[in-house]
Amino acid sequence: MLFGVLADAAEADANLGAEAIDVAHRTHNGVLDAIGVNRIVPNPVKNVTDSAYDTSQSLVLNAGQKTAAFLRTIDGPSEDRQDNEENSTDEEVYDQGHMMSCTAHAVAGAFEFTVKKLNLPKFEPSKLFIWYHAREQLHDPQAVKKNIGTNLRDAIKSLGKAHGVCSEYDWSYEVGQYNEKTDLFLAGAKAAKKPPALAERNAHHHIVTKYHRITGREKTTGKYSKPQLRLQLLKCLDEGHPFVFLMKTYNLLHNVQKDELPTAKDEKNGEHRHSLLAVGYSQSKRMFLVRNSWGSGFGWDGYFYMPYDYLTHCQDFWTVCLVESYPDKA
Repeated sequence: MLFGVLADAAEADANLGAEAIDVAHRTHNGVLDAIGVNRIVPNPVKNVTDSAYDTSQSLVLNAGQKTAAFLRTIDGPSEDRQDNEENSTDEEVYDQGHMMSCTAHAVAGAFEFTVKKLNLPKFEPSKLFIWYHAREQLHDPQAVKKNIGTNLRDAIKSLGKAHGVCSEYDWSYEVGQYNEKTDLFLAGAKAAKKPPALAERNAHHHIVTKYHRITGREKTTGKYSKPQLRLQLLKCLDEGHPFVFLMKTYNLLHNVQKDELPTAKDEKNGEHRHSLLAVGYSQSKRMFLVRNSWGSGFGWDGYFYMPYDYLTHCQDFWTVCLVESYPDKA
């Protein structure tokens, strides 16, 4: 136990050190930009400087991770729980295609998992239905006609009594073509259409009755901390509740299972936010088991492992606790 605490402290200190280096790097570039030096410094010189900062950041992180790993071996074996079997469905992993509907897919997965946990009749939620009503909440009158992302809160909130969600059978998923300049779907695209009356009516048989946000804040002090967030997320999974969240992928999602965090150079590629569903964890690997929505060909049958340390690049954690789901009337 003692060495486990020391291991967590070593990792936390390493993360703080890496963040300090990153801040110094950004400040350095900001000052040079402000005084105009960066405009005259040759690119090879800039690249050497960036590389030096990135190398320093990686050295600090690797040292912290290796120290923590050594301390945990002294502390003895830790509980290793992998929830791939316990928190999984018999259905094939969703595939969003080229549409920006990852949030709807993640939330639909959370709903389906909860239905199974409560031993309710088998039910697959309509991703298009969730996506449509989530886009309705955006401050854009044309939003429902566009191939654009949505907020996790809006998507989950839409599953309440106001709308609920119909079955995939009532409003099945269909990838539509769109104008890449305006994001508007082309004429006839199902994704831009309002769900039919039958789907809207049946959706009221399938609603979320309890959900909450996981904040990482202490109940007594209200103070946020990364260790507290991790503990709350693990507790959520221990109670059998997967959670949805937003990840900044930096176009590195295929490599996220490696014990490497994005460098300052990676972050220049842009955040590229993506909604996902965490369904379990491996304490010995210190990784979350995450379900993507890129089909079963991605990762391990549609799943991948995300290091605990990658939480630094994630936000907006929500879990669906209770749902009501009744058979639709004929």
